[in-house]
Amino acid sequence: MAKGAEDRNVTTNLDALLTALYVHLDDHVLPSGEQPRTPGPSRLLTDAELVCVAIAQVLLGCDSERRWMRTAPTRIDHLFPRLPGQSEYNRHLRALAPQLLATCLWPAHAVPTWRERLRLMDGTPSGAAPPASRSTAGGWARSPPTGATPPTTPSTRAHNC
Repeated sequence: MAKGAEDRNVTTNLDALLTALYVHLDDHVLPSGEQPRTPGPSRLLTDAELVCVAIAQVLLGCDSERRWMRTAPTRIDHLFPRLPGQSEYNRHLRALAPQLLATCLWPAHAVPTWRERLRLMDGTPSGAAPPASRSTAGGWARSPPTGATPPTTPSTRAHNC
């Protein structure tokens, strides 16, 4: 499959996910009609829209808000044409902490067994991968040899967005 087709497919799926998420959040989790009026200028995005923009940031692997606010217009501008600046995005997102928690708990509450007092979990190994032996796992805990390059971690690699 060509790279362009893969990119188009990912964009289409992200668009569908963000649209469905926005509709559900706005209708059931964070209704826009219940937003209190805050002092100062009116916000560019509703709470549900901002949660969707933040989820797009995470799904697209952008860990820097500054970089995300520069990249977002090219990635999701067709869904959210009125994106705020970095400082407003940051302030609004920080103020939404309780609503973000409600959004994260919403899928868990949707599971029919959420209110059950007893939850059964199966800890039987699936056999898909053999368990690691102590010597294999211990190799990860040792420090690298002198002069070796450290492994690439998410904090040391280039940004995805």
